[in-house]
Amino acid sequence: MPATRARLASILERVVQGDARFTLAERVLVTACEFWALAMAGELHSQTELRAIGKLRFASTVYEAIGADGVADELRIAHGDLARLQTRLQRKSRLKLLEARLRVSAEPVDQLLAQLAENLGRDGSMNKERIRAPAGTARRADAIAHGPGPR
Repeated sequence: MPATRARLASILERVVQGDARFTLAERVLVTACEFWALAMAGELHSQTELRAIGKLRFASTVYEAIGADGVADELRIAHGDLARLQTRLQRKSRLKLLEARLRVSAEPVDQLLAQLAENLGRDGSMNKERIRAPAGTARRADAIAHGPGPR
């Protein structure tokens, strides 16, 4: 989606230039897009388990807030399941099942993310207070900004 791509490019360029602080709204957009891209590419399960599991809770809140209630429900259920599973193989299998379910979701997540990006672009004041980006963000942003481009 052009609006999403443009807004993310703006955020990443700022990070590459040394400003490693995001507004809360920018953090929400970046995390939601990163999570969705990983799920759609079938790579969510390849993330470290703790990182993937931790993102499920936050992502469920984000997707509910943008109107993707079915996706939010899938994420909450998966989060609960993962907390109960004993082995790494079981957790990896559950993340693969989540990826498969998200890929066939009827909800227009790409459009909802684009709408969030457009709203953020119109009114970056959703939360102007900046918070420090996690370590390594500048390096990842540089790789994204100068890599082969979006798929």
